[in-house]
This record gives sequence, structure tokens and C-alpha cells, in this order.
Amino acid sequence: GQTLTLTPLRPLPGATQHVLTVSAGEVGPTGSLSGGIVDLVGRGLLADVTATFVTRDTVPPRVTLLSPAAGAVNVPVDSLVRVTFSEPIAPSTLTAASLEVSGPEGVVRGVRSLILGNTALVFTPTDAAGQRALLTPEASYRVQVSGLADLAGNVITPVVATFRTPDSKAPTVTSLVAPAEVKAGESVLLVARTPDADVAFVDFFVDGAKAASSLTASAPG
Repeated sequence: GQTLTLTPLRPLPGATQHVLTVSAGEVGPTGSLSGGIVDLVGRGLLADVTATFVTRDTVPPRVTLLSPAAGAVNVPVDSLVRVTFSEPIAPSTLTAASLEVSGPEGVVRGVRSLILGNTALVFTPTDAAGQRALLTPEASYRVQVSGLADLAGNVITPVVATFRTPDSKAPTVTSLVAPAEVKAGESVLLVARTPDADVAFVDFFVDGAKAASSLTASAPG
């Protein structure tokens, strides 16, 4: 036959250059040919034949860095959202849904820009007039990255993360409950009520001196 087919025993790695060699064989001390390709009368190739080829990129891009980081708290309200990828992103795959930021009022309006050779994507919050806008204090935000693809068309696995902006509101105590009468040396139960769910601790003072500190809340309110 005139066609030789080579089937790899395992899949070739993507985006990799490979070298294919058809050997001319080796001539032994007695002049006999061993190995290589020969015709029907035993004549071999005059020299090795080589060819190179590159396999298709089958590896999707990955998110290597997200800012603000997933789970971050006290994120400044003037922050931008930035996503860094493992390889360049095809600009044609960038849409409003590619990097979606949601906050207390729903989807945040903003501008999306590919930078650094299309290896990073920046989201800048804007207002209705297209001007730079700040995030809302004391709010949770959700970031979703999806639908983006590399230059070979491999689509990224969706990534979802959340962060929270700083709490700028001081806690309040709506009532303080204490026994009407207390005997000397007797333990007492003091209850401070607050509508805030993010109180870390409450210090109790008696006659201007710190008497106790509560680190565990029973329930908001």
C-alpha cells in the first residue's frame, strides 16, 4: 500500500508542537537493512523523513487572580473588579454577562475593559450618565465570570465569588436590662438589646469601671 497510518496510544497534549519521523532504517555490517520503510524489493529510504505539526489548543482559560478576593470584607467603595486569566481572551466573546457584578440594587452598571494583552478584565462601576460610581457601603456583592473563551474557542468554567464593602454604621443599643436589686457578691444577668446583627462584643461598665464583656450574642434584637 501507499498509505501508513499512525494511531497514538494516548491523546496528544493540546497546543504542543510534535515531530513525526519516518526512519530510513540502519544498514548493518553485512549491508543488510534493518528497520525503516522498504519497498517490495527491499530498497529503503535514502534518508529519514520528518514533519512537524501543532495540536489544537483544547485547554480552556482559567481565572488565576480575582480582585477583590473571594470572601473579602471591608472592600473600599471605590474599588474596581479585576480578573486575571491564564491566557489571552478572545475580545469577540466579551459581553455584559461575561463579568457581571450584582449588589443590593441588582446588577451593577459598569464598563468592562480587556487589558494587558487581553489577559485581564477590569470592571469599572458607572452611573446612568456613564460616570465613575462608587459601591454601596455595608453591602454584599456577587461577581460572576462566564462565557469567555480563548483564541481557540475554549470556554472558561464559570467562577462565582462574593465580597462585602465596609460597615460604616456604628452599632446601637436599644435597651439595657438589669435586676432591680442585687445582693453584694451575687452574680447578675445584664442584657443589652440591639437591632444590629454584626455586633462583635458588648462591654458592660458599672460605676465607670469595666465589669464584664459579652462575646456571644443570643440573637439579633
